[in-house]
Amino acid sequence: DQGLLTAAFGMATGDWVVVLNAINKIAVQAINTPARVIFEGKKCGIIYTDSDKLFAPSFERAAPDFKPDWNLDLFLSSGSAHNYTQDLCFFKADLVRELGGFDNNFDLTLRALEHIEPTQIHHIPQVLVHVREGANVEVGTEKVKTQHIQVALPATPPLVSLIIPTKNNLKLLRQCIDSILSKTSYTNFEILVVDNGSDQPDTLDYLKTVRSNSKIRVIRDNYAFNFSAQNNYAVTFARGEVIGLINDDIEVASADWLTEMVSHALRPGVGAVGARLWYPNHTLQHAGMVLVGGVARHVHKHLPQGEAGFNGRAVLTQNFSAVTGACLVVKKALFEQVGGLNDQELAVGFNDVDFCLKLVEAGYRNVWTPNAELIHHESATRGQDNSPAKQRRAEKELRYMRKRWGDKLHIDPAYSPNLSDGHDDMSLAWPPRNR
Repeated sequence: DQGLLTAAFGMATGDWVVVLNAINKIAVQAINTPARVIFEGKKCGIIYTDSDKLFAPSFERAAPDFKPDWNLDLFLSSGSAHNYTQDLCFFKADLVRELGGFDNNFDLTLRALEHIEPTQIHHIPQVLVHVREGANVEVGTEKVKTQHIQVALPATPPLVSLIIPTKNNLKLLRQCIDSILSKTSYTNFEILVVDNGSDQPDTLDYLKTVRSNSKIRVIRDNYAFNFSAQNNYAVTFARGEVIGLINDDIEVASADWLTEMVSHALRPGVGAVGARLWYPNHTLQHAGMVLVGGVARHVHKHLPQGEAGFNGRAVLTQNFSAVTGACLVVKKALFEQVGGLNDQELAVGFNDVDFCLKLVEAGYRNVWTPNAELIHHESATRGQDNSPAKQRRAEKELRYMRKRWGDKLHIDPAYSPNLSDGHDDMSLAWPPRNR
């Protein structure tokens, strides 16, 4: 009852307040743990915790909700049905008074975002509350309610320059370009094909043919293969306000893919935007990357279509440390601000992860959206190229990433330390990893 809640808050004398559901059970350390955060002098306005469920009739613990650190877009797309602060969340009393008192945790948090910095929202990655659920609920089958974060584009949407590096890959390149031209509802775009020394007659004939399309330009690059350099070179020719990095083995699956990605890219504070990529066999290829397992892992890789993943995170718009360069959209000004892709140390591998981390370092957040869907024809079972030269190159790039980013490759704010660093499915870690 809102009146009782308001009256209770008016009687509260503590520096911090928390609303508890009477039928839920809190852990014995539920008060001491947040108190330790406060006593350590961390500047916080909100402290939230993890939770699990107690299912009737046995009320055994199950379905842990291991949340990431503060993740604005996940909070917004989850909505009030599944949000960070619904179970056990501590609010600074002065902040609540400034906001005009309690209503519900979701709306209170939403209003608080206008008064505090994201760094003042602290996450304790421990299950400190057990939420009671009724009988006849099957774990893992609950449908996830999502809120589509939609941002209106300007009256005249910006020109987008889609950059597609290729070499002698006619079948996939033709499929990629044809799908973009025929299936994309966003109309204000150009395609820059970066031809890295194709020499097969059918490919060369096709590249001559597409030049007749006013939306397509072909840029010749005869240097040794350097994926980062090819994209950086093409950006210098790009006329668009927005850049799209597209692999030549990508095929459009949803008409609004570019509208969705550009609308996010234009939001204040957003850096790179990634899409939901499927393998041809209808399993997930890309649903965001987290910094574990060496450098980075694609979470929920090979998840069957129709499944929501761990706590719905395969179907919710959210922030990730990195998104794949196979289909990435970003404002051209930001691309140039952080120096583009690293074409010196990262000619082939990890250049997308490094680029996204540079954006985070510059104060931007990267967004992955499930509402832009494309097919990635990269083989789901392709083995690694173990030639000595390529192994040496890969090891050199790995050493660079570890030297450049250090501990950031082990502590990912988008990924709970309670989740495994050895698997892609967000399975549980045991024991939990250190933070």
